[in-house]
Amino acid sequence: MTTTDPATPARTGGHHTMTMNQDQLQRLRDHYDNHSTAHEMEDGHWETDTHPNPMVGTSLRLPQDLLNWVRTRAQDEGVKPGLLMRRWIEERRAAEQTAADGVEQRIQTLEEAVLAVGAAVPAPSDTLRRALHRLSTSSLPVQKDVRQQDAQPDSPATR
Repeated sequence: MTTTDPATPARTGGHHTMTMNQDQLQRLRDHYDNHSTAHEMEDGHWETDTHPNPMVGTSLRLPQDLLNWVRTRAQDEGVKPGLLMRRWIEERRAAEQTAADGVEQRIQTLEEAVLAVGAAVPAPSDTLRRALHRLSTSSLPVQKDVRQQDAQPDSPATR
């Protein structure tokens, strides 16, 4: 409840709130100072089903000209500046994750190629043999299949 001039509607967060004069506010204080609301709470329940990744607020300091630019872009897109900045951050995170996934896939492909070529070498050097062993015992799931192939008696790696 707000205690503003009753002739002027109070606004909080875009919603109208009820205004009270000092007498009404004092009666409300007296009521809750002298009455228990425990019986009203008996049928209530605690909210235990909360969102696992709640939205939280943060403060960001920007130069005035940058903030003006963000506000203009947001207005052009018909959204609030905070939403636009969050969208940009989420897009950047997704792009970085996609890039990281691409690098991981390329590494896995290279490891598979090295194992396949190494298995085809009739007499590998000790250095190549150690490198192939390190690769074949890596934690990548694909490498388990290669190790199983290498364990077969007639594979080139066991000759």
